Amino acid sequence: LYRGLDPGWDHPTSCTWALLTRANTWFIYRNWAQAGVSVGNRCAKIIELSGNTRREIRWGQGEEDVYYEEIQKDNESECIIATFADYHVFETDQVTERPYSSNYIREGLVIQRSITYSPKARGQRFDQLLEPSLVRAHPISKKPPGAKVYFLINEPGVAEMLEMLENLFWARYSTG
Repeated sequence: LYRGLDPGWDHPTSCTWALLTRANTWFIYRNWAQAGVSVGNRCAKIIELSGNTRREIRWGQGEEDVYYEEIQKDNESECIIATFADYHVFETDQVTERPYSSNYIREGLVIQRSITYSPKARGQRFDQLLEPSLVRAHPISKKPPGAKVYFLINEPGVAEMLEMLENLFWARYSTG
């Protein structure tokens, strides 16, 4: 299980959950998006949606001497392999002189840098994942054509995410 995080500098924060199978097929099964949420609250929400909890760890007497750790609370909660975040999150904050990513890690959401393709290259890569293939079987029919990514549209936030993606792609297509 993987998570992808876009902190939303100019749009709502979005986190997407996906399962990657041994056959290298992605199943997108959850998406959460919300604007105006602090880093601490968005990390807590993402961890909660995974069925996990945060454990507070204190390392000193000061008010700021604390960090959190994501804990898989039981066998029903999700064991996340990695959370990939937009590479801009790893840039340095000019005020604190620390990477923005340290705020997420301190709040219990350990993140890794995502790919650094341009928006056009990311869109083209995404199109390739959606393209039907005659050498891949569909997971329900067990017959070709199949794709490399599927969206479970009845799961939380997935249908809304697809609509947003479609609008974004058409808007960019119409402007050239």
